[in-house]
Amino acid sequence: MSEISEIRDRDEHSVHLDIQGTPRGSSTQGSPNLTIWEPGLIESDGSSAHRPLHANNPNAEAPEKELTLFALRLAILEQLASGLGTLAFVWATVVLLGGFAIALSRRDFWFVTIILVIEGARIYSRSGELEWQHQSTWTFAGGAQGSFQALKSSSRYVLRRVKAFFNPVSAIQVDRGIEGQQQPQGPGRFGSSRTWNFREVPLLSFWGRVFLLKNIGEALIWLQVSFAIGSMTLSLVQLASQHFGELKESEMTNRNTALNLFYGLAVADDALFLIEKLYWSWKIHQVKLLESVSRKCGFSQSRAATELIKRFFYDVYSSCINDSIFGGLKKDLVSYAEKLLDSGDPDKHLMGAQILMRFVTHDQFTSDTMRKIETSGKTMERLVEMLSWKNETDVEIRMLAAQIVSRISGKRKGSIRIARIPGSLEAIASLLHNGNHEVHNNQSRYDYSAFNLLGLLILRNLASDHENCEKMGKSPGLISKIIDFTAVRSELLLNEHPSESQIKLVRRALQVVLLLANAKGDTGNVLRQLISKNVFIVGQIREVLKHGKKHMVLQKISIQILTCLAMDNEATDRITSTGGVVNLLLKIFFEPGISEETSVSDEAGEALSMLTLKSPKTCNMILQESNVLRKLVDMLQEKLQCPHASRILRNMCVYATTQSAGYLNVVIEAFPTVLERTIKENEKLLEVSIGLLIVVSKLMGPTKFNEELVKAEIDPPMFVERLVSILKEYKFPDIKVPRLRRFVIELSNWMMSHGHLQHFKNADMETMLQSVAETTTELENFHLFSGSVGLCQHKSAVASLVEEAFELLHQGSSVRQ
Repeated sequence: MSEISEIRDRDEHSVHLDIQGTPRGSSTQGSPNLTIWEPGLIESDGSSAHRPLHANNPNAEAPEKELTLFALRLAILEQLASGLGTLAFVWATVVLLGGFAIALSRRDFWFVTIILVIEGARIYSRSGELEWQHQSTWTFAGGAQGSFQALKSSSRYVLRRVKAFFNPVSAIQVDRGIEGQQQPQGPGRFGSSRTWNFREVPLLSFWGRVFLLKNIGEALIWLQVSFAIGSMTLSLVQLASQHFGELKESEMTNRNTALNLFYGLAVADDALFLIEKLYWSWKIHQVKLLESVSRKCGFSQSRAATELIKRFFYDVYSSCINDSIFGGLKKDLVSYAEKLLDSGDPDKHLMGAQILMRFVTHDQFTSDTMRKIETSGKTMERLVEMLSWKNETDVEIRMLAAQIVSRISGKRKGSIRIARIPGSLEAIASLLHNGNHEVHNNQSRYDYSAFNLLGLLILRNLASDHENCEKMGKSPGLISKIIDFTAVRSELLLNEHPSESQIKLVRRALQVVLLLANAKGDTGNVLRQLISKNVFIVGQIREVLKHGKKHMVLQKISIQILTCLAMDNEATDRITSTGGVVNLLLKIFFEPGISEETSVSDEAGEALSMLTLKSPKTCNMILQESNVLRKLVDMLQEKLQCPHASRILRNMCVYATTQSAGYLNVVIEAFPTVLERTIKENEKLLEVSIGLLIVVSKLMGPTKFNEELVKAEIDPPMFVERLVSILKEYKFPDIKVPRLRRFVIELSNWMMSHGHLQHFKNADMETMLQSVAETTTELENFHLFSGSVGLCQHKSAVASLVEEAFELLHQGSSVRQ
């Protein structure tokens, strides 16, 4: 059977994925350019079975590295400022207030005390600022923007604050509406909440809006700046005036130096803090670092995307401050997203999924991102688990998870890891729910067709690997669900402008069925039986063949499914017994047109070759059609259709019943054409031509055979030399033509038993037979193959044919015909 044709789904990149099917000429699971008539390997490297992904740019750096470096620099400034502040505090308490308390002037005593109080308050607010800012980014889009612009006000902002003073409840409702316009609707925003929203926590009943936690977080920023400016001002005043009060000569003279040192440390501490804040404000608001990183990551240029990047930055900065100063350098957005997915907050789930989705679709970072996700078992399990979330509030998360999993499953290693996750197939199968039997209101956010498409896409990717096919076959009800989507109404197929999503659903479902039906080895045998036992599959394929003239891809995949199913004898009977299927295949086979239709015609010929193999019922049914043999004989003239026509005619001659034998006389007319191809052609055409020549020769008898040789002006010795030369050329079995040597020996035995024995002796046939006897393998004993497993064994092994040939050469005895 020819392989799965190339199919590309062209959708919007942001919603659906650009997925390419297995190219024609590449086996679903084996070596390229092999069909079921030729053996192949079960395993593959996945290069042909999976869609190629965008390659990484080795010179591209992760955009978030700019943020981690920025966080490191801020942390260094913070640590320096903290060190100087601590030293100043210790110096003041131990040296000044401890050692020089009595000697200090009243002015210096209060200056030092006030500075210490201010610094203490600033340090306290500073320790809480990061937590407030970090928390605020999870709950509102218009939160603290950092340092000097955090409380940048407008007339409407001030007006809301004034109203809030008198009517906090109304103000909360107004801000809710504002945030609803600014933020994308996430899963945590649907329905009522049983916990407090950080933004809406009132500390005091009367002063609710003024004392909301969110406002306190904003105020802490300005408190730090105000305290730093105040402390620096006091220190500079004293340093400039050097008015530290009079000292008696008997008193210690180090007081002024100690004061200068304290004021100097306070100035340095405050200066570093203000430099840090200025640097922060410049990078965030002037350079617009967050927007730049968001753009380089590929996020939309929206406020929500910037807030997302800001949250990551606060996480990195917090790590640099609270853990190790270099800890933030090890953080990246992908790991951050994985951490968000593992949390218990729906908003964080959504954010994590959005980040991962952005990076798995980014041209520069796709491979690295997917490799990191694949190696994280916890993340993979979490994404697969999200596929089964069916609540209205989880729609967006579920959609993103399905898109990410579909991307990961497009790689062979990813598909294997997904299939190994317990319950993964059940979770994927939940995407195939169509909701036809449910009643939904107009506000339902579920787009079942989008989930169905993604579910089938994931299954298609999984089924591209042989190891996963067996698991899919054992998943209860999965195959039936997939087959349900192959149903298509004739109105849709005949429509000039059909629904693209519905056609795509049918196409993907057919692709999954084809991959399962084309599975290799024992797994394939079991799956073909499971598929063929479904009472709907053949009938639904018939509708595609009958009305799908405008959808050649659907027809081609459908015919390929029939070809695979025909590898099972019971399935062949079911296909033949389904009214009109064989006739439709004949119609398609005999009416090739443009190149695409010719390809479908080629698939129909292969399906008929399979259906007629060892099936007298199918052969007799075809013989009842008028002029069918004449059309097949005429098609032998066309090289493209010759292999299929030759196989079908051979099967007719071999498996047709006695009652139908009278129809086969017309096949004799094909002898000259087949004889010519035997003389001139090689490989595939040579194999099928000799195979057909055998049955035609037996059908016409030795006398007619000799007469036809004379008419073709071919001497018997010359023809014998041609047969022996073929054995010389193919000293070993060839997987491209596994039956060629068998057919040559079978034809030679028939000719030797009917008067041409001496010609073969003169051509040294015995030597060639000895070579064949030493190189025979099981490869040559089967009609067709499922991977490396032979199916439909010939009645006689090649070794038996060689033995018969030796007997003829040595004894001249006849062989059975």
